[in-house]
Amino acid sequence: MESNYLTQGLTFAGAAPDLSELHMAWFTYKDPDPGHSYNFAFDDDHKNILDQGGNVTMSTAYLGRGSGPVKETAMPYTAAGNVSTWGSDATTESYVNGRKPRDFGSPAMKLRERYDLGDVDSSNRDLVKEMLMKHGAIQISYWAGAGAYSPEGNGTYAYFNNYSTYTNHAVCIVGWDDTYSKTNFANQPTTDGAWLVRNSWGEDWGNEGYFYMSYEQYIARATVFIVGKENPNEKYYQNQP
Repeated sequence: MESNYLTQGLTFAGAAPDLSELHMAWFTYKDPDPGHSYNFAFDDDHKNILDQGGNVTMSTAYLGRGSGPVKETAMPYTAAGNVSTWGSDATTESYVNGRKPRDFGSPAMKLRERYDLGDVDSSNRDLVKEMLMKHGAIQISYWAGAGAYSPEGNGTYAYFNNYSTYTNHAVCIVGWDDTYSKTNFANQPTTDGAWLVRNSWGEDWGNEGYFYMSYEQYIARATVFIVGKENPNEKYYQNQP
């Protein structure tokens, strides 16, 4: 979403957009209104929320109903260390107790469209490249098996597994290299070429958070988010069973 905003020449007061991951994680699973269907209960309540993960359907619901996104400064990730106490005691003032998503400020941008490109393979590789150039980073899912990363691959982690068609992790394609050698991979594919991928495990992992993924890797649910400026006069209309 941040990169799509930039491809349109949009910024936050002249700066690159920075959205709150913590706000999305929290309000994907929790809302103070018990009548909302997206409230989830956990055995140890709030502190488990950040371990639940998610998928493109859940993030689309969060965006589509207007819960977010909000700017990083409204709900910074540095506050995540206290998540186990948020709202757990109704008699204690806490960071989110009793507050609605928009209490952290109006969404910084609005979801306009979502394109589903399906699984990524040779049949739609050119389309993925086209959408990447036009709209920015593309979310994908894959199986992140630790043994398939090659730290020696051209100075960055190179990834290919040929043992799983399941997925357990979401990342973003941000570029590609058609000539990236197959010899860089611990599990060697049959052809050259790889996607440049941004991981979510911090800059201390891989090549400052990036790695190459073979074109032959099983990649699922490629998704493009198109966003625009938030208009406070717009209303959200939805059907809810």
